[in-house]
Amino acid sequence: MTAAVAKHLPSADGWRWPIVPAQYDRGHRLTARECDALLGLDVEGLRRLHPSRREASGWTALDRLRRPLDDVTACLQCSGTFHQRRALLDAVAVVLGRCGQERRSFWAWTPADWLALIGHDQAQFRRSVPAWADESARPCLVAHAYLLGGFTDFDALGKFSRAALA
Repeated sequence: MTAAVAKHLPSADGWRWPIVPAQYDRGHRLTARECDALLGLDVEGLRRLHPSRREASGWTALDRLRRPLDDVTACLQCSGTFHQRRALLDAVAVVLGRCGQERRSFWAWTPADWLALIGHDQAQFRRSVPAWADESARPCLVAHAYLLGGFTDFDALGKFSRAALA
């Protein structure tokens, strides 16, 4: 049994890896419909803070990308405070925005691609994301990178709240 398969099986204490990548369409290239939707929603539209944005017509075209990101968000949303929900939604919007820029899905990203988005430190993070993305989105991005992209180079991230990530 490979390590990748083993991590999705329950551990002795019943804990199970929360995301099973094999259940998703992990195609690397974006479809023309996905590219059009990302362009149509633009950066502000990718933020789903307002109910009207959550129902925008472009979101249906992004189901393949949105579903795994939302599944990670659901497993991370412990306390569910407004600040935490906003950080998680901002993280998803940042990932989708980068997918649109690169015209490829996050499934194709290497650890170096995730690191370029997350940044080696808070200052680099601020330069790589839209101004509206709160600094609390960074640990959320790290969690998405870990759960969806297998990112484990935490030492490259410099100082950040590892407690917030945990």
